[in-house]
Amino acid sequence: MLFSFKTYVYAYFCPGVVLLRYLGFEGNIVAYLRSRKVLHLLYEVIVELKKEVLDAEGRAICINLSSAGYSNLHEVNVSKRFILNLDAGLADAQEIADKFLTNPVSQVCTVRQLSD
Repeated sequence: MLFSFKTYVYAYFCPGVVLLRYLGFEGNIVAYLRSRKVLHLLYEVIVELKKEVLDAEGRAICINLSSAGYSNLHEVNVSKRFILNLDAGLADAQEIADKFLTNPVSQVCTVRQLSD
């Protein structure tokens, strides 16, 4: 499937990566794009629900997997992963995540740099 949620996020924030994957490029895409001066800095943003908020989607997945025979499963947590391609620092990536990618009432986010 070409357009999964992960592909959509990559297509929005880093369309060159999706094009290279679609064309069948095998190898280190980050190194290739950096050598072509296309890629600046990649940041990974993980958005999760706060611990005190009920994760209804995770609970439903856990119940369905348990009924499918995975009895050793205790908990499922659902989160979102965003990849930002920025020509800026970690502080700017954190600001984008805090202002636009999370709901501060129910979600927390962690930002880390993926490449130098």
